[in-house]
Amino acid sequence: MDNFQQINELADNNVISINQNKSEEFNDKMIRAKELSEIFVGTSPATYSNWVKAGLIDAYKIGGGVYYKLSEVKALIENSKETRKVAV
Repeated sequence: MDNFQQINELADNNVISINQNKSEEFNDKMIRAKELSEIFVGTSPATYSNWVKAGLIDAYKIGGGVYYKLSEVKALIENSKETRKVAV
């Protein structure tokens, strides 16, 4: 199963849920994979690394750490959900 299929399956089965309180707190900030895992319940830090390798999102190295844009991750998951609705 490729990464896009994995995202679709997780989103479709509501395995990925959005912790709205944390999502609003971080909205367009650069955050680490650990925090993303707290926002998108059902993902792990390795998920984001895999998505970067697949070219689905970008990673940003800042001060020795790896960060991701919450807005990019959110858009990927939301687009995946929309794509699944259209396909069904």
